[in-house]
Amino acid sequence: MFDCELQPKTEVRCVTLSELGERKQKPLNDNGDAEDDCREKFPSVGPILASKLEGFCNRKFLTKRLPILQWLPTYEANFLVEDIVAGLSVGLTVIPQGIAFAVMANLEPQYGLYSAFMGCFVYCVFGSCKDLTIGPTAIMALMVQVYVGSLGADFAVLLTFLTGCIILMFGLLNLGFLVQFISMPVTAGFTSAAAITIASGQVKSLLGLPGRSNEFVESWINVYKHIEQTKLWDAMLGFATIGILLLLRSLRSKWSSVGKYLALSRNAVVVIGGATLAYYCSTLDAKPFSLTGTVTPGLPPVRLPPFTTVLNNQTLAFNEMTSKLGSSIIALPLIAILETIAIVKAFSKGKSIDATQELVALGMCNIFGSIVSSMPITGSFTRTAVNNNSGVRTPLGGIVTGILVLLSLGLLTDTFYFIPKSVLAGVMIAAMFFMIEFHAAVEIWRTKKVDIIPFVVTLVSCLLLGLEYGMLIGIALNICFVLYMTSRPSIDQAFLRTSSGIEAMVVKPDQSLIYSSIEYLKHEIVKRTDKTQVATVIIDGSNISYVDSTAAKIFSSIIEELAFRGRTVLLWNWNRSVRCTLIRLNKVQFHPLFKNGGLEQLDKQICNENEDIREHFPQPGQLISTCCRGICTRKQLFKRFPILQWLPSYRVDYLVDDIVAGLSVALTVIPQGIAYAAIANLDPQYGLYSAFMGCFIYCILGSCKDVTIGPTAIMSLMINAHVGNNGPELAILSAFVSGCVILLLGILNLGFLVQFISFPVSSGFTSAAAITIASGQVKSLLGISAQSNEFLDSWINVFENIQDIRLWDSVLGIVTIVLLLVLMQMKNLKGNKCWRIFGKYIALSRNAIAVISGTLLAYILSDVGKSPPFQLIGNVTPGLPPIQLPPFSTIIDEQPYSFFEMIAELGTSVISLPLIAILESVAIAKAFSKGKAIDATQEMIALGVSNIAGSFVSSMPVTGSFTRSAVNNNSGIRTQLGGITTGTVVLLALGLLTNTFYYIPKASLAAVIIAAMFFMVEFHAAAEIWRTKRVDIFPMMCTLVACLLLGLEYGMIVGIGINVCIVLYQISRPSIESVLLTIDGNCVLVIQPDQSLIYSSAEYLKHQLLKQAAKHECRIIVLDGSHINSVDTTVAKVLVSMTQDVEHSDRKIVYWKWSRPAQCTLLRLERTLFQNVFSSEEKIDVIIKELIHLQQTTARGEA
Repeated sequence: MFDCELQPKTEVRCVTLSELGERKQKPLNDNGDAEDDCREKFPSVGPILASKLEGFCNRKFLTKRLPILQWLPTYEANFLVEDIVAGLSVGLTVIPQGIAFAVMANLEPQYGLYSAFMGCFVYCVFGSCKDLTIGPTAIMALMVQVYVGSLGADFAVLLTFLTGCIILMFGLLNLGFLVQFISMPVTAGFTSAAAITIASGQVKSLLGLPGRSNEFVESWINVYKHIEQTKLWDAMLGFATIGILLLLRSLRSKWSSVGKYLALSRNAVVVIGGATLAYYCSTLDAKPFSLTGTVTPGLPPVRLPPFTTVLNNQTLAFNEMTSKLGSSIIALPLIAILETIAIVKAFSKGKSIDATQELVALGMCNIFGSIVSSMPITGSFTRTAVNNNSGVRTPLGGIVTGILVLLSLGLLTDTFYFIPKSVLAGVMIAAMFFMIEFHAAVEIWRTKKVDIIPFVVTLVSCLLLGLEYGMLIGIALNICFVLYMTSRPSIDQAFLRTSSGIEAMVVKPDQSLIYSSIEYLKHEIVKRTDKTQVATVIIDGSNISYVDSTAAKIFSSIIEELAFRGRTVLLWNWNRSVRCTLIRLNKVQFHPLFKNGGLEQLDKQICNENEDIREHFPQPGQLISTCCRGICTRKQLFKRFPILQWLPSYRVDYLVDDIVAGLSVALTVIPQGIAYAAIANLDPQYGLYSAFMGCFIYCILGSCKDVTIGPTAIMSLMINAHVGNNGPELAILSAFVSGCVILLLGILNLGFLVQFISFPVSSGFTSAAAITIASGQVKSLLGISAQSNEFLDSWINVFENIQDIRLWDSVLGIVTIVLLLVLMQMKNLKGNKCWRIFGKYIALSRNAIAVISGTLLAYILSDVGKSPPFQLIGNVTPGLPPIQLPPFSTIIDEQPYSFFEMIAELGTSVISLPLIAILESVAIAKAFSKGKAIDATQEMIALGVSNIAGSFVSSMPVTGSFTRSAVNNNSGIRTQLGGITTGTVVLLALGLLTNTFYYIPKASLAAVIIAAMFFMVEFHAAAEIWRTKRVDIFPMMCTLVACLLLGLEYGMIVGIGINVCIVLYQISRPSIESVLLTIDGNCVLVIQPDQSLIYSSAEYLKHQLLKQAAKHECRIIVLDGSHINSVDTTVAKVLVSMTQDVEHSDRKIVYWKWSRPAQCTLLRLERTLFQNVFSSEEKIDVIIKELIHLQQTTARGEA
C-alpha cells in the first residue's frame, strides 16, 4: 500500500499512508546545517520567461485560445436543428431588448441592434461556454446613459472600443482572478440596486412623462414633478404589457412546447402586439401613444471607432474624448467582466471555467463591435437562459442570432417606428422584477449574518451615489472585513503539564501572520502570559503557513518581551518556510526555539445534525450595556488618565532625573522648533508655540514616560506641502482638525488601523521623508533664495539658482554638519565616569551647541562689518502666544475664507496628517516600551488632545519626536513629569530669549536638520527586509519612489495599497496540498488548503479541486479542513456548487476535520447537502473503508 503526494506544481513523490497525518518538516539540526537551506530562493526571470514562451508555442495553447477548434471538428449534423431553434429564440428576444436598451442609453434605437450581432459572431470563435450570448444589457445601457448622456453616439462607440481593449488586456495579463474580489453579497446588492435603478428610470416612459433621469433618486423626483402630465393610454398600455409578460412567463411550466416557446419569445410577442396596436391607431388618425420614432434603416457602416468628434461645434481630440468619459473607462470593463463571468459560472454545469479566455472573448467582442457602431456589450443572463432552455448544443447558435438581427436591420426597421415607448418600458420593468435578489438577502442572513452588511451597504450606496461608486464602496467594505479578520486571528489557549511536572501555556493562532495581525498576537500573548504564572509559553504554529518581514520583526520582539518577563518560549510545529524566514532574520534568537512533534489533542466539538446550528447575533442593547459598564469604572478612569497611576507613587529622588531630562529635551527642541517652522514655511515663533503644550498634556494623558510631543520634520514638511504660503491660520486649523480626527479614532478604539502600515512601507516612507526634508534644506544650506516643497522641486531650484550660492553660508552649513557628526560621537568617549558623562551630555545638547555657536559667530561678525555674512532668520515675535480659539475663518490673498473653504484648501491633509502623526507617535511608544504592552488607543487620545489644546496657543500639528524621545530616555527620565520641565523652559525662552534668535543663521538650522536626516534613511531596514523576505522589498521601494515623485501622502497611499494587494493575493491563493492515496484498491484524492477560505479564494479552491479530480480517476475526494476555521457566505455558495459538481460526476466528497463554525455555516445554507459529508475521524483509511462499505451496501440494496 502506498500513496503518491502531488506537490503544487508537477513534482511527485511517494510516501507511506502513515506519513499523511504527520507534519512534513525537515528538522533544523543544531550543527547549523540549515543555514544554507534557509536561504530564500528567488525565482530567476530567464527560466520563467522561457517557460511562458514555451507554453505559448504549442497546439494545446492554440486550441485553448480558439475554442472553435475544439468543438467544430466534432460537430454533428443532429446538433444543427437545435442550434438554429436556440439562435432564433435568442434573436426574437434580443431585437426588442436591443431597441429598449438603446433608448435607455439615450441613443437612437438602431444602436441597440448594431450592438446585438457582432458579439454573437466573435464569441462563436473565442467563447468557451455554449450557452452564453453577448450583446447589449440593461446595466451596461444604464451606465452608458450615466457617462455618455447627451454627448452623442461617437462617445458610446469609443467607450466600446476602450472597454474592449481594457478587458482584452486583463485577459492577456491573466488578471481574471480580480473578479473574485467581488463577493456574492456585493454582487447581489449591486444587481438588485441596478434593477431598481433601471426600473425607476423607465417609470417616466411607462407613464408617458417628459424629463430626463439617470439615477434612482433623480428618476422619482422627475416622476413626482411631472405626475400630473401622466398620459392615460401610455400608462394603460405599459401596465398591460407588464401583466402580459408576467403571465406568459408563467406559461413555460404549464403548457408543453407551445407554452415554452411563448414564454421564450414573450418580449417579441408584446412588442409586436404593441406596434400593431399603434399602427392600427395611426390608420384611424389617432396617436394615443408615445412612439419610438424613425429608426435608421440598413446595416451599420464598417469603420474604425471615432477617435475624434464634433461636440457643440467644437472638434474634440481623442484625449479630450477620453477625459469626458472619465471613470467609465474603468467602471464599464469591470461591470462587463463581472456580468459575463457570473453568467458563465451559473451555466458551467460543473465544468472548470477559464476566466482568462472569457475575458479575451469579451474584449474581442467589444473591439470588433466598435467597428460596427456598437455600444458596450457583455453577457446577458436573460438571453443566456433562453439559449440554454432552447437546447443549444454549441456556440454555433450565436451565428443564427446574429444573422436574424442583420435581417431585421435590413428589412424591418420601418416597422420599428410604431413601437410604443411604454411597451419597451414595460419589457424593461418586467425583466427587472426577477433581478432584485430578495432570495439572496434571505440566504445571506441565514448563512452568515455579518455578510448582510456589505449587501445592504452596496444596495443603498448604488441607489444614492450611483452604480459605480456603490460597487466600489461595497468592494472596499468587503476588503475591510477581510483585512480586519486577518488582523484579528482567533487564538486558542490551553495549559499542559509535562511528565516532569512543568506547566506550560500553549497558544495557537488560527491563521498565518501578516503585518496587520502580528501586533494583535503580541498584545494577546503578553496579556495572557501576565495573567498566569507559567514559566513556559509554547506557540503552536500548525496553522501558520506564512509570515512577512513585519511579522518576523515583531515576532522577534515577542520573544524578547517574554524573555524580559522571565518566560521560556518554545515554537512548536512550525513549517519549514516560516522557520527559515525567522532564522534569516535572527538565527541566534530563533534557531534554538523550534521543536517538532505532537501536542496533546484537545477535545473538539463536532456539529452533528441534532445540534443547534443557528448563528447567534449579538443584540445592540447588550453591546451598548456592556460598553457603558466598561466605561464607568475606576479601572477605566486610571487607564484614561495615566497620571493617576504614577503620581501617587512619585518619589523625591525621581525629581532630579526628571528635571535633567526635561532640560536636555528643551535644549534640543528650541533649535529644532525654529528649524521646523522654517520647513513649514511659517515664522520661527510658531515652532516654539508648538513645543510646549504637548509636553503639558502628555504628562496627564500619556502612557509612555519617554515620549515627547512637539513639532517634527515630517509633520512640518507635510504642512508646507498643504499650507504653503497661505499663512499660519491654516496650519493652526490643521492642528485642531488633526487633533479631532485622532481623538475620534482613539475614542472609537480604531488604533488597530495603524497596524495596516507595514514595516517595509513605514521604512520606505521614513527614508523618503528624510531625503525630501534634507533636499528641501539644501537651498538654505547654500544661501539660495528659492521656494521648494518636494524632492524634485528642491533640486530643480538648486540647479536653476546655482549661480546664487553664498560662499559663507555654504561654509558655515558644511562646518556645522561636520561639527554635529563629531559631537554625536562624543557619547562614545572612553575614560572615567566624569569624562563619559561629559561626553554624553555634549552629544545630547549638540544641536543647541551648533546653533549657539552659529548665532555667536553671526552676532560678532555683524558688529564687525556693516552687514552679516550669513542669511539670518530675522525677527522673532517676542512673548507668549495668545490663548484663543483656532481660526475658523481667515483672509487669503484678500479673499475671505469660511471654515469649509479652509477645510477644502487643506485637502487630503485632513486625513493624511492624523495618520502620519499616529504612526510616528505609536511607533516611538513601542520602541521605548521596554517590554510593556502599549495602549495604542490611549496614545491616540493623548496625541489628539495635545493637538486640540495646542491649536488654542497657535501650534502647528504635533506628534511624537523620535530624536527628542531618545534624548529623554538617554537622560534617565523617570516619569512623564520631565515634560513639565521641557514646556516651562520653552515658555521661558519665548518670554526672555526671542531677541537673541534674530542672529541664528539659516545655514545652521539647515545643517541641524540635514545632519538629523542622515540617520533617518533606513539603509539597515532595506538590508534586513531583503534578508528576511525578499518580496517585501517591493512595497518598500514603491513607497520610497512614490513618496519622492508624488509626495509623501500619495506615496504612503501607494505603499499601503500595494501591501494590501499583496496580502489579498496571498489569502486569495492558498497553498493547496494534493495527496493521491490508494486504499484497498480504491483511489482517493486528498485536498488540503493551508488557511481559512474567504470569498476571493473560494473559486481558486474549486478550480484546483475540479482540476485534480479531472486529472485522476478517483471516485472519492477528501477535502481536509484542518486549517479552515471559518467560511463566509460566498465561500459557502461556492462549496455548495463544488459539492454538487463532484456528486454529478459520480464522485463522493468527504469534508474531513472541519471546525464547528465552518460546518454550521454550511449546514445553515444547505443542510440536506452537507449533513452527511462531514467526518472527524482521525484515521483517513477508516473513513474511506466505511464509505466504500456504505456504497457497496447501497448498491446491493438497489440491485
